[in-house]
Amino acid sequence: MRAPLGLWASVCVGLAACALDRAPLSDRGPGSDGGLDAGADAAPPDAAPPDAGATDAAASDAGQDAGPGERDAGRDAGCSGTTAPVDRVIGAAEFEDPAAQRVAVTLDAARLVLRVQPHRLGALLAQGHVNPVLMATPAGALDLDAALARAPTGEQVFVETTDLTVGAPPLRELGIPDDGHGVVVRGEIFLDAGTTSVRLFFDDVGMMRVTIDGVNLDTRAEWPTPVTTTIEAPRADWYPIAFAWNEAVGASVGQLLFDPPGPAGLAAAPASRLRVRRGLASGREMLGWNGPTPTGSPAGARLDTGPSTADWARSFPARVGIVAADRFAARWVGRARLGTDDAVFRYATDDGQRLFVDGVFLGGNLAGASATGIFASALCDGTYDLVHEVSENTGSARALLSREGPLGAFAASELSAASRFGGRVFSAGSAAIASVAPGGTASLDLDVATPPPMPSPVEVSALVRTASPDAVQIEIVHAGTTWRQALSASARPVGDAWAFRQVLPASELPSGAGGGWTLRVINGSAEAAERRAAGILVHHGGDSEPFPRDGTFESAVLDLGGTTRITEAALDAVMHYGTTVVASLRAAPTRESLTSLGWIPVDPTTGMAMSPVLGRYAQVRLELRGPATDTPRVRGVTLRLAPCIE
Repeated sequence: MRAPLGLWASVCVGLAACALDRAPLSDRGPGSDGGLDAGADAAPPDAAPPDAGATDAAASDAGQDAGPGERDAGRDAGCSGTTAPVDRVIGAAEFEDPAAQRVAVTLDAARLVLRVQPHRLGALLAQGHVNPVLMATPAGALDLDAALARAPTGEQVFVETTDLTVGAPPLRELGIPDDGHGVVVRGEIFLDAGTTSVRLFFDDVGMMRVTIDGVNLDTRAEWPTPVTTTIEAPRADWYPIAFAWNEAVGASVGQLLFDPPGPAGLAAAPASRLRVRRGLASGREMLGWNGPTPTGSPAGARLDTGPSTADWARSFPARVGIVAADRFAARWVGRARLGTDDAVFRYATDDGQRLFVDGVFLGGNLAGASATGIFASALCDGTYDLVHEVSENTGSARALLSREGPLGAFAASELSAASRFGGRVFSAGSAAIASVAPGGTASLDLDVATPPPMPSPVEVSALVRTASPDAVQIEIVHAGTTWRQALSASARPVGDAWAFRQVLPASELPSGAGGGWTLRVINGSAEAAERRAAGILVHHGGDSEPFPRDGTFESAVLDLGGTTRITEAALDAVMHYGTTVVASLRAAPTRESLTSLGWIPVDPTTGMAMSPVLGRYAQVRLELRGPATDTPRVRGVTLRLAPCIE
């Protein structure tokens, strides 16, 4: 919730629930919320990740007093008197990071939230159509625009290559007939500066488009003749790419091979050079395994556009590579909005199940029998990652996940194919309970099988019951590297236990994220403790720095409608673990004069600018200073405005 007055902020207080607390725009506060909200799917245009040096330089003067000339910015506009002050909440289109988009701000259920990774990294989006999609114009050209505008009639899948064949991985899950179909693929590709050669081969006919700075470069190819074209990239950057093909009878192939500048040679684009804005996709990502444990690479994957309840009776999930009604496993990865202060999940599965919420393994057992029950997560209002896994042995199969209370199951419209890290998820978890005597240690080994190593952030979590969280240490060991931290430094209460989560960026992992992990609970208190669960989530190919610990984000230019004095600023945010948000403002009579001005800091104790901020056009800047585990969830910024009397 957001209070209407400028000096109030919504923060998580204590360590149990979300409440309203008096706070200025720059605040340090404990709280129970975990994770940076990935927000809604609609987002500003794509761009490359920011230059770290440029970002640091931009952040360095946030909160610093502008010089004497700058602090008077806007005064020449004149303001002898003002009307009654009004509040203005900065909206989704008004607050963004236009130069970077690595972290953007967008609107989620009427709240402003920072979102970490607006892309599904390492993949393009493929859509199946039961009929051809490329329609020839009278001149004989193919209409790719019409193909891109059509809603899929088959399934949607994330593909990690540009060498595609319907009927073979990864397109066998499209749910389209062998003959008489169309396929549309879209996303972005990273190109090196200079000349890249592309070899196209389609069966029967297809078309590729790469967009360079707003200019579409279209190439057509028709079976049986491959076509080679070149792309001149003015800089190393991400560029939109789309291709589509029609299939009449026989094989169905869409193959793009790239030869970048240098001696590399022709090859399919590697997954590390592919990404797709996740707002193009709907539903959760669903993966399947032929075996009761979701270990290693899946047998198939697609986007599941159904609700969070699935009952297959004596059958099995369709089009995810599963071939038999017994002994299979499935995993869903997505995001959902939780609107309560104490989120509780109800489950009913046959046979086993596991649940991770915002990186924390809440429990479950894949080797278990049919069960119903609840998981308490104690989360603040917001949008969260959900990783739900089920295991089927024999007999009936079902996976029902819902919220406790009247909201019940998540509808398809409430689930998005997203995770804040952007990669493909691999997991390990154990709900084995271990008692830890005073002065004792409980160790647990977990193994995560992933594809070949690549930069991948990791979340390690544990549920620990203790009366003295400051005296309990969590130690994590992987590939010869050890991390150690007090339980209280990165935990929130869940019932009578503490939910711990540590985010390990890829830069801190010496040899990839897969393989063996050891988690130790070291009890330095005078009372016994208990480890109730521990889990690992590897976000394969995800953003190596998922949480912007020192990021600076500027609003778009705000037109206040006339000369206005900004008197106060308020923040609606969930703050925790010593996180700080520092704000600064600037205003000017014209757009042109605004961008050359310095920033006026906001007083951290009053929420008021440290010198007059006056003008028709204004901007707000937030500097995030977070610890290694989490960053704040910023949900809204409100300005108190006093329009000048004309």
